[in-house]
Amino acid sequence: MDFKSARLAALLSAGMLWAAPAPGKAKSGSAQSAAPQASSSAAQAPAADERLAESLAAQADALRGQGKHNEAAEAYIRALEIMDKALPPDDMRLAKALDGLSLSLEGKGWYEDAAKMGLHAARIYATVYGPRHLEVAKCAERLARVSTLDGKFAQAGAYYQQALTIREAAQGPEHKDLLPLLDEYAAMLRRTPRKADAERIEARAKALRAKLALSKQ
Repeated sequence: MDFKSARLAALLSAGMLWAAPAPGKAKSGSAQSAAPQASSSAAQAPAADERLAESLAAQADALRGQGKHNEAAEAYIRALEIMDKALPPDDMRLAKALDGLSLSLEGKGWYEDAAKMGLHAARIYATVYGPRHLEVAKCAERLARVSTLDGKFAQAGAYYQQALTIREAAQGPEHKDLLPLLDEYAAMLRRTPRKADAERIEARAKALRAKLALSKQ
């Protein structure tokens, strides 16, 4: 296991990212009055850490956009190590960094770890927005894709169905955004014995395309 793998393993461990923040311990009055400058410095430290983490995450986003997944993953991991200490566990910056790391790990072919990071991000989105939000659907779609790449077709099917259910409820059963989801779902099913289900979803996608085309005329 190389350096980056070891740091990733630390992030994946139970003690990081998802442990509840430890409650702060109240200081005695004498300690507070004896060191007011130390207290001020401590208050400024988290803000500086947040800015550093945001900068690292932005750098990682740029690297990922250039296809430099090794460098991006390293920057994401550094950002997440800081965020784990500086941010509450349901902060959107944490979710976005986890999403980005998941995509970089997918680009590296580390599908199992990519899925774990994506699942962490999905849990934050579900906590903040609710389990039926479109951001949760997007996470489910990414999890379905990486599960397919990893050959875990049953798991991929469950994620595709989750995404489809959320999008149908939020956008309606005939929204254009369903088309790429239906196409990917059917393509995954074609790689399994569930050929009849694949044909059913393909037929639905074909009918929806025809209906959307007619509506534009």
